[in-house]
This record gives sequence, C-alpha cells and structure tokens, in this order.
Amino acid sequence: FQLSGEPWTAFPQIPLPTDAQLSQFFLDQNFELPVDSDRDAIAQLYEELAAGELAATGWTLESSSRSDVRHSLIWSRPSGQSSVGISDVSSLNKVGVSFSFNTAVPAITEINLLFSDVGSGQVEVLVDQVSLNGLSIEANDREMDEAAAVSALCDGTADLISGSPALAAAARQQCPEGLVEFTVAQVPLVVAINQENDWARSMTTAEAIAALTTAQTWADVNPAWPDTPILRALPATGTAVYEVLVNELLGEDAAALSGAANVFQFNTGFDVIWNGVSSEAGAIGFAPIDALLENADEATAVQLDGRTTDDDAYPLKLTLVLVTRDTTLRDNLPLAAFVGQALLPDTDVAPELVGYQPVDSATRQRNEALWLESVEN
Repeated sequence: FQLSGEPWTAFPQIPLPTDAQLSQFFLDQNFELPVDSDRDAIAQLYEELAAGELAATGWTLESSSRSDVRHSLIWSRPSGQSSVGISDVSSLNKVGVSFSFNTAVPAITEINLLFSDVGSGQVEVLVDQVSLNGLSIEANDREMDEAAAVSALCDGTADLISGSPALAAAARQQCPEGLVEFTVAQVPLVVAINQENDWARSMTTAEAIAALTTAQTWADVNPAWPDTPILRALPATGTAVYEVLVNELLGEDAAALSGAANVFQFNTGFDVIWNGVSSEAGAIGFAPIDALLENADEATAVQLDGRTTDDDAYPLKLTLVLVTRDTTLRDNLPLAAFVGQALLPDTDVAPELVGYQPVDSATRQRNEALWLESVEN
C-alpha cells in the first residue's frame, strides 16, 4: 500500500479514548491506493489489529461483514463500541476509512422530568432529540399543575421541572435547600383566533381587550367585522399565563374578565387552543405560542399593534426556567448533559422551532457558570 505516494505496510493508529465519559469521537481518513489494492487486504489489517492492540485494551471483534460497497468491522467493550467502515471508491483510487466511538451511558440512564404549562413545547422538542441519542427520559405527556410539579421535585419523584418563574418561586418556598434554577428562554404568549377568522388577523390592543372581555360579537369590536358571536377560551385563574393576561394586556384589570360572557377557562395552553379556540370560528384565546404552533391548522396568532412574536419589543412574554437540585445535577450525568444541551445557544433544538426567543448573552453566561459550578462540585 501507499499513503501520499510513499510505501506503507501499516496504517494510522486508531485513537483509543480509554477513559472517555462524554459523547462520541469520529475520525475520517482517505488513503491513496494503487490500482491493484483492495478493501479485503485493508480489512485484514484491521482484523489483525483486533487480536493485538485492541484486544490488549479490552476490545472484542464483534463482526466483520462486507457488502458491495462497504466492509464494516465492529469492536465492542464494556465502555463503548467502535465501528470501522471501508468504502469502495476505487474509481478515485482511494479507500475511505472512518472510526467512531460511542461511550456507554453511566449507571443512571433515566431522567424524571415534569413540565408545567409554560415552555412545555421547548422541553418536549429537547426531550425528543436527546432521547434519539439513547437517553431514557420519563416525562409527563402534557402540561401539569405547577404545584404538582414542585411537590414532585421536592419529594424526589422528579429530577427536573420546567415552567415559569412562579414555579421556581414556589419551589424555593417549599424546598429551598440546594435548588438550582436556569433561565432558558422567553416564551411569547399570543392572542389566538380560529383559522376560519380572516377578519381579525391584526388588531390593536384596544380591540384585543374588547374581544377578550366585553364584546358580544366581532362587530362589537369593529363595525367592519361580521356579527359573529365571540367565544372566549382563557387560561385558568391563578396560572402564570393568566397573570400575564391580566397584568400586561388588561392593565391589571381582573374585573374586566369577571364580567365577561361566554368564557371557558382551561388549565393548559394546549386545551385553550384545542378545546377552545379551534371549536368555533368566532373563538378567541390566550396561550403560550408552542400550544398554538402545535395546533397551527386550527388556530393562528393575532398581530397586536402591528407586532408579531418575532419582534424583540413584543410585550407579552413569560420566562422559561428549569429547576433541579445541585446534588442531582452533580450525580446524574445524563441530567447534567440534558440541562447543558438546553442552555447551549447553538443547540440543535433551535428556539425558533417552538417560537421562543433565546436569552441574552449575560443570562447565558450566568447559566453556564452555574452549570459548571454545580457539576464540578
């Protein structure tokens, strides 16, 4: 064989990460070969290596198989698995050799995760992605009451909970010792209307308030709109989303809602959209954006005063936080990796997928410092 025009009888040493604890290691190499070289000879060299260097470090050759385009050898050991593929690129007079190492997940392989109404979409997307990498995450199927999530964290049933700052405040009151709180994203809250509503896609704040409180029909909101009855699907009293509706949109006028007619209240944003806004053409609701995007065929967001949720100045937001314990974060490596993934600004789970706005750089730096301190301790 020849490498870069020079004769060679061996091949580059495979890097062997003996004490690797995280993630994967990949190495791709292309070898220049004479025309009469073949993959079987190279595969034989790697198989011989398995009986020597690899076996000495605890690796076992599991299989050696060949197809028309690839020769694959797989070695394994208790701490991981390595595969080598030899591809047929004879037309280029080359053979491609790739190495990959997958380290074993530590003894703790499961995260018990509970998420409440705010931010469930972001966390669900992250759970789905991390689960694809072999980590078992037990998560509740739908948003749950914040009090139940806090109790689960405090009694050890849950390793991690997510929700609004009110969730973190309740946890600090109930079991303050060793709590670690990360601010992950800003969650826009939207005034949502039924997809059949093509007249109120853009409203002023005054029109949105009227539609959510006093108006009986859409014509009462704007005379140019149809005389369609309004059904109001609103968050349950006392929830974090309800507090934003009252304090930010209604100017702290909770009484305006108490006198409203045709009102249905729901404990979760999903129910606001699915069971409320989607039920009638004249329906209107208020919910986190991920609940809306999950039901985009049934409902759409209203532009308020010409602003969309993509605007930095969009006023109706809640902060998404993750809360855990320092001992859990330190002792449960998969949990630490999961939280770290949620904090990364360049994570594969882009906030845009669920309509969120990432935190600013100062908050991100505080998150990273807190994460490192907790894990190192």
